[in-house]
Amino acid sequence: MLSRYIKYLQGPALILVSVIAMYIAVRPSGDSPEFAVNLKPGTITLPEFQVNMEGQYEIVLAVERNLPRDDLDDLLGGQPTLNSPGSVVDLKWTLTSGNSIVASGSSRNEKGGGWGQYVYRTIGRFDGLPQTPYVLEVNILRDGSALAPANPRIAVWLAHEEVLDKITIPRMRAACHTLIAVIGILCLWTVMGLLFRGNPDKDVKGDAPQAEN
Repeated sequence: MLSRYIKYLQGPALILVSVIAMYIAVRPSGDSPEFAVNLKPGTITLPEFQVNMEGQYEIVLAVERNLPRDDLDDLLGGQPTLNSPGSVVDLKWTLTSGNSIVASGSSRNEKGGGWGQYVYRTIGRFDGLPQTPYVLEVNILRDGSALAPANPRIAVWLAHEEVLDKITIPRMRAACHTLIAVIGILCLWTVMGLLFRGNPDKDVKGDAPQAEN
């Protein structure tokens, strides 16, 4: 009886494994460095951090989605609306590793941004290497206190195109291979089950020879 239940559970278990594999394929990998900031004018030096893999990274100003969308868009430098206060994002940044300057830039030269877990505005990019210590210095040129209720933070994210090429596509390919293998196993399992049902009187271990009358 127990073996029969185990057979019934094999199919759902294999399907569950394939679903988990597909979820892992599209889920971002690793934790991104994030540092809370108050956006008051001045210069701040963020704690040392490292990145997980080689590639291009975005430096973003990210906020929580707890203010009206139009207000967040205006404050972050999106499309202004009538009587909007305008963008409060005016930052310059310098990224160093040891005594060397890796990259520098200004939010005035970046117009990217988007909505997701956070609402964010891109303020710069750099080419990162794993196991390399980085320190980011940010010069806040305009008072951004209006964003304080949204808990602003500076975050370093792997650029979206890099996520697609280096994480999502390879994982999706691996997940598809897993799914194909699961389907193959299920088909084989089904065929074997049908064959077994077609010979119900046959003992897998072999029947003992019967005496002739």
